[in-house]
Amino acid sequence: ATSMATDLWGDIPYSQAFTAGDAISRLYTKYYSQEEIYKDILDKLVQASGKIGGITLNESRPHKVLGRQDILLHGDLDQWQRFGNSLRLRLAMRLSEVAPELAELHVWQILDDEAPLVENNDQNIMLESVAPDGTAADAFNLATMVSGSKTFAGEVMMNIMNAAQDPRIPVF
Repeated sequence: ATSMATDLWGDIPYSQAFTAGDAISRLYTKYYSQEEIYKDILDKLVQASGKIGGITLNESRPHKVLGRQDILLHGDLDQWQRFGNSLRLRLAMRLSEVAPELAELHVWQILDDEAPLVENNDQNIMLESVAPDGTAADAFNLATMVSGSKTFAGEVMMNIMNAAQDPRIPVF
């Protein structure tokens, strides 16, 4: 999501984003360049791959619950490595026209290390949602099935709309 946000808007808040509650000075957070953001994401993917590659699951309690807590890949560390390496390759390719040296560095590291990648549809990474009736559904459709409505407004928004006698209230 961060790479898409910086692709769309250019410089964006990054490492200090969502930290305004930590200090008044953070109300005006620093904006980071796309270059800084991409470099950091790529570095973090390299670090994550190294850490995941160094893990051996055992019968300890934390390792046993990993599969239940990991809602995306159910504790499959090989799949996590494939995901991270494939994401890294994708981001490197996005950089190939604007930062060819950086892109080439990451692509060659992945190829030289013979890093595992998502190579077929069985290895696709996706979060599956299941509706109450057992059918697959995304979060939007799940909310629609539960409430019968496709649009929602939070309490604060509804209070403002009610006070203003907003004509859109029946939609929510």
